[in-house]
Amino acid sequence: MGLRMVRPRSRDRSPRTRRRPRRPGGRRQRVRPAPQLLGTLFFTRSAGRWLLRGAGGYRLEVDADSLDLLRFRCLRDAARKAAEEGAAGRAVALSVEALALWQGPAASGIAAAVRGHPLLAALDREHLAAVKESADLALGAEAADLVLPKLRAAAAASPLDEPLLSRLVLALTATGHRSEALEVYARARTRLADELGISPGAELLAAQAVATGQEPRKAARPAGRPRL
Repeated sequence: MGLRMVRPRSRDRSPRTRRRPRRPGGRRQRVRPAPQLLGTLFFTRSAGRWLLRGAGGYRLEVDADSLDLLRFRCLRDAARKAAEEGAAGRAVALSVEALALWQGPAASGIAAAVRGHPLLAALDREHLAAVKESADLALGAEAADLVLPKLRAAAAASPLDEPLLSRLVLALTATGHRSEALEVYARARTRLADELGISPGAELLAAQAVATGQEPRKAARPAGRPRL
């Protein structure tokens, strides 16, 4: 997801002319700004305009058909509703569709100083919560293969997130990748000890027990309430 910053412009200030330095033997030339350039920064998918003028300057007005983030949130809400109504398959499909809108960390490809903004960090946490939520839905519907790629990618980006790793271990076990599940657990245990000086918590230990066959796979926790 990318961001473009636009400096607001007060409504009560009309474009002022600028004067170029007087050329030797010539006259000053008046240069007016080209307001058309602002419009080239935005594109319209449907009727209407994104960039609107208001009392305090300019504002963007978008909806779920114009902005992926809003579409992502709408799909998550629909997935939760489907789960509450007992439509497990539809809930998984909607949650997977929501995750497909993400192509990487928020604002990837722009300056690191901008990526560190708290708003962007919050978006990444929102995505991570959605991955866990989707995993719970898929595990409950015995469709773990649908979320496995997103789980693997998220775990690679957050290798110390035990709730996430526990879901990956369970999903790998459910899809017949038991040896890989045990490798994920072993790497997590080593990394937790080396970097944080702690042992795996109860949730990750329970997932490891399922992977080794010591415990049957437990039902996933209720959708929409993932442990972060």
